[in-house]
Amino acid sequence: MNANVMDLLPEFALGNLPADEMERVARAVTASPSLQAAVDAITEELAGEIGAGLPPVPPSSEVRARLVQTVGGVERFAPFFAAMADALDLTTDAIRRLCLRIDRPNEWDAGPRPGIQLIHFRPGPRLAAAVDAGLVRMTPGTA
Repeated sequence: MNANVMDLLPEFALGNLPADEMERVARAVTASPSLQAAVDAITEELAGEIGAGLPPVPPSSEVRARLVQTVGGVERFAPFFAAMADALDLTTDAIRRLCLRIDRPNEWDAGPRPGIQLIHFRPGPRLAAAVDAGLVRMTPGTA
């Protein structure tokens, strides 16, 4: 039965089988992790093909504004807040405030070489003996 079911999976994924066949294939897929994986792969491939054939739809102004704010704002660093807080012995709020400084040109000091800029800050108590702590920004191509 699995060979016959395998042949029907593309039509099953599209919902193009008669009701009795859909039910039979659905039972087989539910009972078989390998068949479910095959349906998932077919569905993903079909979604990509269908999506590629559709004209692009521009986002609404509200969605675009949210996207630009997220990508351009401090929250773009949110996935790193916890790790930075742990590494630098600072609170997450302190890390958020530190990351806010990144987009302010006047926060950056000239580095030791052209193409390098620095933001200096004090790390937390565990790193009190550190000689220096900071963020480094390098222009592309800087060694």
